[in-house]
Amino acid sequence: MFAIAAALVVPAAIALRTVIHPVILQATSDNPTPLGYTWSLLLFIVPIAALGWWFACRPDLQFPRKAFWRTIAVLTPVGFLLDLLFGNTFFIFPNKAATLGCNIPALGGAIPIEEFVFYLAGFMLVLLSYIWCDEYWMAAYNVPDY
Repeated sequence: MFAIAAALVVPAAIALRTVIHPVILQATSDNPTPLGYTWSLLLFIVPIAALGWWFACRPDLQFPRKAFWRTIAVLTPVGFLLDLLFGNTFFIFPNKAATLGCNIPALGGAIPIEEFVFYLAGFMLVLLSYIWCDEYWMAAYNVPDY
């Protein structure tokens, strides 16, 4: 397990240590990333589609399936609530053209709908990854479910 983490952390640390003279990023356009936030959600949606397809094709995984949906039913509203209450405390959305323009009213100002898709997709991807790792990658060490 630590070897996998090290395989990611060590090269990243080496690469970051090579930066001697960091630059200041200056946008050259008012809209450098048209719908950038919206398109970036594909980083979650594509793996969810692949893992979701695998999960749907496994009728033997009834217990994990129930646990998955129950966990999503708890975590997603909590994530949404936290975003509505504290989203504007931690995040700013200066490039309105990087989103669809559909905003949800929240404490401190409106939040792009992509934020809510991000929370749902993030929870789904993490949970599906855990299930896939348990049932496929670590199948030889799996204890039968209840």
